[in-house]
Amino acid sequence: MDVQHNRIKFSYDRESDVLYSYIDKPRPAFGEEEESGIIIRYDMTTNEIVGFTIINYSRRFHRDMTIPHFPGLALPTPESI
Repeated sequence: MDVQHNRIKFSYDRESDVLYSYIDKPRPAFGEEEESGIIIRYDMTTNEIVGFTIINYSRRFHRDMTIPHFPGLALPTPESI
């Protein structure tokens, strides 16, 4: 399932260096690590993808970085959030 990019919002915890994303609004979810440090979040009831989390974001970020289930999504730079 691919997600419409205009529905995705970002939040960055600079102290912990974690990027959080959510679709439309935050909601209860569980996560599954797809790649090392990239966690895809799923709705607790419907199993629909509701966002993702990237650990150590400032060290991992690069312009061509891709996120599973979010092809072509342009990620914000750590400095811009």
